[in-house]
Amino acid sequence: MCYHVCVKNDKALLVRIASLYYEHGINQNEIAEICQIERSRISRLLLQARNMGLVQFQVVDPSSRDNELSERLEKKYSIKQSVVFNTLNVPEHQLKKTIGLVAADYLINTLKEGDVFAISWGETIYYTVMGIETDRPRNLIVVPAVGGSGLISPAYQINDIARMAVNNMGGISRTLYAPAFVDSKQTRDAIMQSKDIRAVADLWKSVSVALVGIGKSPFLYKAQPEGMVQFGQFYLQTSEQEELLKLGVVGDINAHFFGSDGKELDASIHERIIGMSLWELAQVPMVIGVAGGAAKVDSIRAALTGGTLDVLITDSLTAQLLAK
Repeated sequence: MCYHVCVKNDKALLVRIASLYYEHGINQNEIAEICQIERSRISRLLLQARNMGLVQFQVVDPSSRDNELSERLEKKYSIKQSVVFNTLNVPEHQLKKTIGLVAADYLINTLKEGDVFAISWGETIYYTVMGIETDRPRNLIVVPAVGGSGLISPAYQINDIARMAVNNMGGISRTLYAPAFVDSKQTRDAIMQSKDIRAVADLWKSVSVALVGIGKSPFLYKAQPEGMVQFGQFYLQTSEQEELLKLGVVGDINAHFFGSDGKELDASIHERIIGMSLWELAQVPMVIGVAGGAAKVDSIRAALTGGTLDVLITDSLTAQLLAK
């Protein structure tokens, strides 16, 4: 938290504010509250960060594709389509935004009138939905694929993401009034009996297109700096962490954890999760995965191996590692 007053040469604070705004999508009002700075000063501090070169912008061409790498991934993992963006000089911290722009372009050309569109959470998903601009609205039904989260980042506010997708593409959104992680199996069973929750879960059976992110192993988040998701510590009980470690967890989709073969683990935590399982995703005609970065290569490879994904949208450096 930024509890001190900014001075002209306080680069650390400028970097913090710029990171919250540009990388994590947190609005200026929230940044002012987090950093205990007057709201009217935030925009000036962001401009100062840009003038000092702490923030740099880059033009991204979503049509810049590496078709050779795409074909290699499609052949190796037997998926319907792979969209590989030429990474060029995109820095690691900008990958999610870049992949999101490419994925937004793909969705605009893929989703059609009347589709039931399931959407998950995560930063790449968030940037994908933010990047959608179309003059051809579609009458979509947008449904959350997983419950909500208590994390402050807008990338995990699933109902807001669903509404934003509708605002950008047209249609109606359904609201999932439930967290992704509840206290127990008994709580989950009771919540799933609610008419409001049941109505959303029933729509999962009719989903024609699903957009999902791919999370890395929860144990890899512990080394992240302050402000990043402490996934394992935030959501998992100690016994569940030990169980997942023993089972060889590699990653997750919709908060459902899988191993190196991409198959959903027989883990007790799944009894208290509200969201589409990997089995339910397997029934969807088109599941689009968006993810990239060296830290996620193992989890992406597993998701591809397990057959959960029909389409992968990623960057060329990640694709090269996956193609080996």
